[in-house]
Amino acid sequence: INNILKMGYADLGFVCTSSFIICERGFKAKIFVIPQVKGVISYNSYIIVNKNSRFKSFIDLKGKIFAFGDPVSFSGFFYPIFRLKLMNENYLDYFSSTIFTGSHDNSIIAVADGIVDGSAVDSIIYDQLLSIKDHHVVKTKIIETSPAFGIPPIISRPGLNEKLKEKLQNAFVNMHKDAEGQQILKKAYIDKFILPKDDIYLSAREIMLKLGAVK
Repeated sequence: INNILKMGYADLGFVCTSSFIICERGFKAKIFVIPQVKGVISYNSYIIVNKNSRFKSFIDLKGKIFAFGDPVSFSGFFYPIFRLKLMNENYLDYFSSTIFTGSHDNSIIAVADGIVDGSAVDSIIYDQLLSIKDHHVVKTKIIETSPAFGIPPIISRPGLNEKLKEKLQNAFVNMHKDAEGQQILKKAYIDKFILPKDDIYLSAREIMLKLGAVK
């Protein structure tokens, strides 16, 4: 998605928090709208393990097998490696081995099925699956919750026509007032979209800078 936006093949993209920061620094992408989920515009990284395991904290996962989601995922990669940085540890040395599953759903499955000992996943996706009693997520448990970070936004490429941008923003921020829009939002587990609030991404930006992921 980052590359598609950068090349101008798409005008808007729904991306994770770290992808937004990478795009912002890399080619000046802008926040277009922000989703509100269950009344808030923030989310967390959950450190999860199998429900039947004896692990009680992140420290217990030293020397174990750990799954990351996507290599540009904030909650699924950058936060857990920052968590280790605070402990003066490197994930390559801390865990016996690591894998990238490609998605939060796959990370949950990997933990539930015992393929890995632990993982870091997006709280919004985890909570959504838990609300419908997904048969994989119920086999896991949360042993640590990160601080709250700015929620994954919809971003726009630079150069998008300002009049078109205004019309599109108006459609997004008002769709919760429309019957058809409400049904779309309900399927996406989103309350509504709101206009950009840049300050909610300050802490994530700071982490990305400290990790050297952006300049």
